[in-house]
Amino acid sequence: MLYSTLALTDGRFGSSSLYQSRGDADRGREIAKDWVQATPIMRDYKIDENIDGEVGLMIEGRVKPEGRHHRIGRIYKSAATVDEVTTALEEEGGEIIRSFPGLIRYSVMHIYDGRIGTFGSFDTQENARNSSTQAAALRNKSDSKIARVFPGEPEVMEATILSTYRA
Repeated sequence: MLYSTLALTDGRFGSSSLYQSRGDADRGREIAKDWVQATPIMRDYKIDENIDGEVGLMIEGRVKPEGRHHRIGRIYKSAATVDEVTTALEEEGGEIIRSFPGLIRYSVMHIYDGRIGTFGSFDTQENARNSSTQAAALRNKSDSKIARVFPGEPEVMEATILSTYRA
């Protein structure tokens, strides 16, 4: 299990959890909900959004997380399966992704509502944002397999990772 607390650039705070199974994720979500309700300072807050899904591709970068680091998420509306996305990314972007400056971790998630998310953690905000520029360039190449699995522009979410707990 990997749990991180986040400060999103739009002013919201959040957390992310990576579990080994859907059952574990369901239990984690219930624990979070109960904690928000039971903690006096949190009672007026609500959980705005859950992005639940299964990870299909995980690439560990060369940089080890130290202190605060940065995450960028790109959420795409896509009819592609996570296997189709993984194949397209590995064939056309695998080397580029693995050579992203400052890459800590990159993952692709099939979100249960049918969307596909890519999430990258980086040592600096600049490196996180540059990964989006490189992702757009890959999608915009003529006859791109990546453009076929990600036909539209993504919803982009940026955050500073404040803390991480690994169990």
